[in-house]
Amino acid sequence: MALNKDEKELLALVRYYHTQVQKKKVIRLVGKLFSQSGGGLDVPDISAVTGIPEPEVRAMLNEHLAPKSKPKLKKFEPSAEKVKAEIMQPDTFPELDEPTGPELPEQPKEIKFGSMLADRVAKDIYHKHVEPMAPGMPLPSGRELAAEFQCGSRSIRDAIKILVGYNLIKPINPDNLRLGYEVA
Repeated sequence: MALNKDEKELLALVRYYHTQVQKKKVIRLVGKLFSQSGGGLDVPDISAVTGIPEPEVRAMLNEHLAPKSKPKLKKFEPSAEKVKAEIMQPDTFPELDEPTGPELPEQPKEIKFGSMLADRVAKDIYHKHVEPMAPGMPLPSGRELAAEFQCGSRSIRDAIKILVGYNLIKPINPDNLRLGYEVA
């Protein structure tokens, strides 16, 4: 029984993973070894070289060669009653004359922030930099804000997005956000 380099490496891996009790890897490697040898290595040869009993090698080979079944996914099919109920609903679209979005105040008196870090940083930036400054005054850079509030640049970017969303600050140049932000 002459083994080439690849077959020797695969046999060494089979021995190693078998001692480590990693069954799936051993099964895959035994199957690969068997198919790569083109039938040159049979079950007794693999068993003799690896030290794995023949019945176990045969079971691994059968498991590797068995067709893999894919789990069936359930198809979502809404019930006929549900479809009829959705179709029979009257139109609930707003009239064109009605405003479709909430009105934003020009200067909010109290901003409600959540409990996330970016919300807290936005609140701190608002109270320390935006509130006392006149409109048009530039904010410190993102790095300076991150150092001041001891947080990451991602939190600063999220906080700036929150403040821009409230129309409290705006980009100095909308075409180039790297130039910074100013009080709106």
